[in-house]
Amino acid sequence: MQTNVANSIETPQTPQKSNGHNDNNGNGSATAEIAATAPGHYRVIRRNGKVTGFDKNKIHVAVTKAFLAVEGGNAAASSRIRETVNTLTEQVMYALTRSRP
Repeated sequence: MQTNVANSIETPQTPQKSNGHNDNNGNGSATAEIAATAPGHYRVIRRNGKVTGFDKNKIHVAVTKAFLAVEGGNAAASSRIRETVNTLTEQVMYALTRSRP
């Protein structure tokens, strides 16, 4: 299985003070931006440079899609695949967070 590390993880930091401008365009982006800069939460720098909150489920979905691409669509019903994906997701989470507060 070939992997492409597209995002990097930023360790939790205190958020920057706001400049008083609200960039909310009505689609909830300001709420997402606030959640992405909340102290004590991991953040991811996406390929486009946007900082978003870390989501373990995205790792799970990516690993599942990789298995389906290799094993075929019938693998989605396989308990072996589900267990393997869950195990790999937990191993990735452990590797990412073991040296971070």
